[in-house]
Amino acid sequence: MVIMEKRYFGDDEYFKRLFERAKKCEDNSPEKIALDYCHDIRKFETSLSWTRGSYFWVFIAASFTAYLAVADKFVKCRDSLTLFERLITLPFMEKIILLILSSVCFLFCLSWLLVNKGSKFWQKNWEEHIDKIEDAITGSLYKTILNTHAEQFSKCPLSKKEYNYSLSKITTFTSIMLMVLAFCLVIFHIIIILLNNFSFTEIKCPVFLLVLIFIGWGAKSLLNCDGNRESENKNTSEKWFTRSENN
Repeated sequence: MVIMEKRYFGDDEYFKRLFERAKKCEDNSPEKIALDYCHDIRKFETSLSWTRGSYFWVFIAASFTAYLAVADKFVKCRDSLTLFERLITLPFMEKIILLILSSVCFLFCLSWLLVNKGSKFWQKNWEEHIDKIEDAITGSLYKTILNTHAEQFSKCPLSKKEYNYSLSKITTFTSIMLMVLAFCLVIFHIIIILLNNFSFTEIKCPVFLLVLIFIGWGAKSLLNCDGNRESENKNTSEKWFTRSENN
């Protein structure tokens, strides 16, 4: 019969549960040094995550601002038409410019999404190391958190009570929504170009195809950006692996 470990406990058991498996270690012991390294690297990865987020927000905001400014300039001279008619009747090169700008927005949003996922992986990596090492050094301090099922916490967004929302998941969800919006914008401009009696026998065709190739190549390159570890760990179900020295 398997005895399940008790996961919830009160203040009266706090010190007993926290340090029950801890042992005294010298400051220069390999375990203590490894734990300190893990905490430092995790803090470094967390700070990098927010720095990268701010960095990409600047580029994403600039790309959408540039798109809106150019689109507004192109359609303003056709005030007698509806917005859709203005876009349909734009000259071919103006449509291509808007397609390129919307593609840049999409590629920046996709990049930000992948950066968020990569940052979360490395944070999770060092958190797992801490979870494994800390029991024998400091006890289960990092793993022990407040029980959010208690009355002083609330999951409701309108409540003033705090809750342990996942900041990385919120950021990733936001980046997904922006990427989908930018992708829809790209598709919209492709359709706008095709709807206006576009003939593939004209000189416009190579220009249009080159832009589509650029979009596809950029997206494919970003989605395949971490293939260097694929061959090393794809054929095993084990949780951990040791990367080769040349990676």
